[in-house]
Amino acid sequence: MVWLPTASAEYRLNIRVNGIHIKGSPFTAEAAAGSIDPSRSTIKGEVGPVQSTCRAGDTVRFTIEARDQHGNLANYPPLDRVKYDFKVTVGGPGAVSSPPTACISAPPLIGACTKGGIEAPPFRAPCRAPFERRFVADCMHALSLTPAPVHACARACCSQVDVDKDPLLNGLQPVGLPFQIVGEYWVEVRGQCGKLVKGGRFKIECLRTPVEARFCFVPDVSTMGASGAALKKAEAGRTMSFDIESRDPYGNRCEALPELQKLPNCAFSLKLDFREGVNDYGDETIIGENRAYDEAKTTISGSVAALEELGTFIASYKVLRAGKFALSIEYNQAPLRGSPFTLEVVPGPAHAKACMRLHCADSKAPLPILVAGNRASFLLLARDNFNNPRLVGGETTLQAGLVAVQGPEKVGCDIVDKGDGTYEIFYSATVTGEYMCSVNLNNEPVKGAPFKLKVQPGPTHAPTCIVSGFAMKTGQLDTLEAFMLEARDALNNPRGYGCDKVVCVIKGPGGKPPAPFEDDPRFSERSATVRDCEDGHYELSYCINTIGRYKIYLSIADAADHNPPQPLRGSPFDLAITGNRASAKESKVKKAPPKATAGEEVKIEIDEDRDCDSLMKIGTDWH
Repeated sequence: MVWLPTASAEYRLNIRVNGIHIKGSPFTAEAAAGSIDPSRSTIKGEVGPVQSTCRAGDTVRFTIEARDQHGNLANYPPLDRVKYDFKVTVGGPGAVSSPPTACISAPPLIGACTKGGIEAPPFRAPCRAPFERRFVADCMHALSLTPAPVHACARACCSQVDVDKDPLLNGLQPVGLPFQIVGEYWVEVRGQCGKLVKGGRFKIECLRTPVEARFCFVPDVSTMGASGAALKKAEAGRTMSFDIESRDPYGNRCEALPELQKLPNCAFSLKLDFREGVNDYGDETIIGENRAYDEAKTTISGSVAALEELGTFIASYKVLRAGKFALSIEYNQAPLRGSPFTLEVVPGPAHAKACMRLHCADSKAPLPILVAGNRASFLLLARDNFNNPRLVGGETTLQAGLVAVQGPEKVGCDIVDKGDGTYEIFYSATVTGEYMCSVNLNNEPVKGAPFKLKVQPGPTHAPTCIVSGFAMKTGQLDTLEAFMLEARDALNNPRGYGCDKVVCVIKGPGGKPPAPFEDDPRFSERSATVRDCEDGHYELSYCINTIGRYKIYLSIADAADHNPPQPLRGSPFDLAITGNRASAKESKVKKAPPKATAGEEVKIEIDEDRDCDSLMKIGTDWH
């Protein structure tokens, strides 16, 4: 008699002969599950089918239901052990042609092992069923994943993963697959004979993690790379750009949620907090100009745009004020890793229209009056297009050839680079008059240039003063005679105004002699009358009642000079006083005039008939 059960259960066997139970009938028999048949084993997820999608870092869990050829769950008693190998193959990003495998094993059930299995437990009553010697198996699973190459910051994800250690719990074996690399994976579960488990081939797609502030970072900040440098140092007025990357802990690029991607600047925001400004030389030195930066210069103007590569954004910003700032970057109102960043904004290139004179209320105000022959200077502050002081020197385009004083004469200027963004420009002139001082940077005049400059004469200098008039040499008896004195400075510039100390003494025969010649009749001293014309000219007049030859002692001193007057060059001058005027009839030409050309001035010497011998030079145009 053969009994072939198909389901694992406890049975009650009734054996009758001619309707009568044999001795011991009915018998109680327990049928255990047969050998594991992979084609009949099944896989189930935690809720329904195995989930087809997950996020990086998630663990997909499913359960292998070990069944025999009749579909019975291999729910062996807990004290039994079984040894059976399931092969789980996982392929995905970076997988090679021969997918990696993992041996899934469990300790054998208690019993005598034969041919990789064990003898089935005996019935409680003798039974010669076909399954008297059955081999059953269950599994414990160990999973090995070979991922695609990952970012350097990702953790190694090629490791053994422990699973449930109790493979005999009702014939169920839970398996967990931790996914770390984004991509599409395929999973195969096969028995040790190579047969595919029922439903043992399926796909799992590991999706990208949504962009979060804690996953965002700016690359190369610590190494000052091309992108990170823009968060360390910027130039005022220049658009700076840097990259923002969003990666999960495993190195996968994150993906922005559609609702956040549509927000302005992709839900990113850039904020600027002013901490320290550059030296602006204070309001007291830059008089008349408001150095307080408006809000637009102390805030940041920027934008963030998503690039084609997922999880990557490019941020651009521009700051107009130089100084040190705290730059905060937020995503969806949450700060990024490392935010706020310390940002130093340096001044931009020097801009001519922004460069200005220091200590000057009006940029177009003329330079201080210069005394001829003296050397003066003014300070020029180099600034960028946004009025930030440069703070460093080396403006090669600000050269001596581009700074000059032009007027009655053209003179060059000397430039001294102070090394702190200021330049001292020295200039001088020897000729009085109105000048223009031009200062050019990059072939463009600086703010307020050219500057007006007035050069006035220096103190009166006696040796360069000039006298003119016939009365300097000859005079008529008892006649008021006059000649002119023009005051000039040491550089021969006309003084242009009066108030000088002029002393004119005429010495000769007659009158009261000066001491110590009071008793000497050969000497007398007379003072000429001096009239100040207030334009640098002085009229000197005298009236002498004694015929003879005299000496004119002429000296002059500046009104501000406390020294005594100094004699003019050529002083004393000879003076002849005659008794009557020259007679035309008695006068004669001493020397015949030479040939002359029309329009040329000819000098003719004429002897005059006077009481005292003297010669007079008369200028005549020869026609």
